[in-house]
Amino acid sequence: MFYLLLAYEFFAVAFSAFLAWHFPVSTLLSWILGILFLVAFNGLFVLMNLTHSSAFFAKETTVLCSFLLATVSYLIIIFIINDFLLMIPHYSKVFFGYKPHFISALSALAVFIGLYAVWNTQNIKVMHYHLSSDKNVSARIAFLSDLHVAPHNMSVAKLREIFALLKETKPDYVILGGDVIEMRPDYFMERPIISLFKDFNTQNTVLGIIGNHEYYGGQVQDNIEAMKEAGVIVLKDEVRLIPEKNIAFIGRDDKTNPHRLSLNRLTKDIPDTLYQVVLDHNPASIPDSITEKADLQISGHTHNGQLFPFNFLVKWLFPNAYGYRKIQKTDTIVSSGIGTWGPLIRVGTQSELVIIDINK
Repeated sequence: MFYLLLAYEFFAVAFSAFLAWHFPVSTLLSWILGILFLVAFNGLFVLMNLTHSSAFFAKETTVLCSFLLATVSYLIIIFIINDFLLMIPHYSKVFFGYKPHFISALSALAVFIGLYAVWNTQNIKVMHYHLSSDKNVSARIAFLSDLHVAPHNMSVAKLREIFALLKETKPDYVILGGDVIEMRPDYFMERPIISLFKDFNTQNTVLGIIGNHEYYGGQVQDNIEAMKEAGVIVLKDEVRLIPEKNIAFIGRDDKTNPHRLSLNRLTKDIPDTLYQVVLDHNPASIPDSITEKADLQISGHTHNGQLFPFNFLVKWLFPNAYGYRKIQKTDTIVSSGIGTWGPLIRVGTQSELVIIDINK
């Protein structure tokens, strides 16, 4: 984690220097923008390590830092694109003829994107998938991944909204697809938060798996116990058979654990007549499900890049980075997540609740 943070800092300084050198209005303003980028960037790292809701203005400060980070980041991207456009003689002539107007317009565009990026995280879209099978199965699954419950990014009001939306969909089973807890269980275990989970989970069958962030805090077992305390049936390299629905849920440990069980070992005793749903936080394991001829794999983790243009990067990294894709005989669905990691910003992606109807 230290080396990752060091790499992030290097890029932050590089981007700040680029902005300070490149902003063609005022040297002082250039350096102010560069400093704001660094402050917002490092401020988010501090906020992400808060463990209790008593942290003063954690959410409000996160929103401000997120807005600054998005605005300055996209201003840098806009300037880079503008540099390439200046290679076109006609554009270059018009740009330098109306330079102040262009700079004002480009800056306003960056501010608009920053505002949109923060606003967009507050809107949850319900994505509905209809799957058919030769097996005798009929079920509705609600899948939500990447809650990242932490003081800076998941308020009690937001969780109430999510659970209200879940109730409206009337699922047979609710699946929490990993990264439920940001890193440590302190905030998750506070009365308002865990009470919300308990109230919902006593009325619904809620299964959960763990993701990489439950490991990152170094308290993976504590995080698992916290989820169980909240009424979640945690499947960590475990299988849950539902004979009355003819379904088997195979919950895999996260790939962060190099010693997790193979999918072959988990599925070897499951009758072929059962509809097999593999729950794995990271979609990198989709080839395993294809090899074992699982009917469906559901994953999260990618956030669909969370920010444009990173959605193009994750498409290159994973067999399925977002949405529905049938690969050979296995259906795969990857969610962009209902929460966010780090800054409270989304551009070119959405926060979503996934509903899956499976029928014969």
